[in-house]
Amino acid sequence: MTLEEVCSFNQSLFKPLGDDVFQHVRECLQKEDVRALFTAPGNASEVWREKHFLTILHEDGGNGRLCSGVMDRVVLHYDSSGTPVSAEIIDFKTDRVDEENLLDSAEQYRPQLETYKGVLSKLTGLPPESIATKLLFTLPGRVVSL
Repeated sequence: MTLEEVCSFNQSLFKPLGDDVFQHVRECLQKEDVRALFTAPGNASEVWREKHFLTILHEDGGNGRLCSGVMDRVVLHYDSSGTPVSAEIIDFKTDRVDEENLLDSAEQYRPQLETYKGVLSKLTGLPPESIATKLLFTLPGRVVSL
């Protein structure tokens, strides 16, 4: 399905939000690195959308803390036996950011993504170094890996 087909098929979903929201989503998806986040990988994989979680994360000292949240998008990659081997966490940011300071803006979200990485590691058994984290800033339509 082409981008045009997806946009025309799903335009009714955006109508209640207004034409400017639909146009914004469309412009964002026209950027290659953004579109790549939504393209099916060539390997065995699974996508989680809006994954809610409530868990206890243990700090290095052994103290636990209650942690809850929602991961916008997670892509799990599996080997031929169905074991998860890597993952990507993609968090969507809709706030306006200055492209000149994009990396500085991204850095403020590092603690959030590190928490998500710890949660996903706990949920899947993947080591944290096998989990990539990415931010999608929708207004400039830019992807930043952290």
